Amino acid sequence: MTGVGRDDLDAFTGDAAGGEIMRRSLEAMAKDYAGAPLGDRVRDVLTGRLGIRELAEDSEFQAFTTRGMEAYDELWSSMSAEERAEAIKAGQAYEADLGRP
Repeated sequence: MTGVGRDDLDAFTGDAAGGEIMRRSLEAMAKDYAGAPLGDRVRDVLTGRLGIRELAEDSEFQAFTTRGMEAYDELWSSMSAEERAEAIKAGQAYEADLGRP
């Protein structure tokens, strides 16, 4: 296979922008964890040898995402209402930019 199909990640995340964000995140993760078992499994998803749902069920990937969500929760909790509103606006702008040529 030539790689995970755009439709696979779009379907998994619920839309094209989410699929693109997921793809970019997986590419960064594969680079950061190159040579490690988790990085190999992420690369397998990107090349189409492993499904994204299989990766989502992987205990090491689950531990990684749990740590990330805990860090995000801590950061979000420390932000003021104004900072949260700005973060939401920035995220919406980023997502909108993904759909532009």
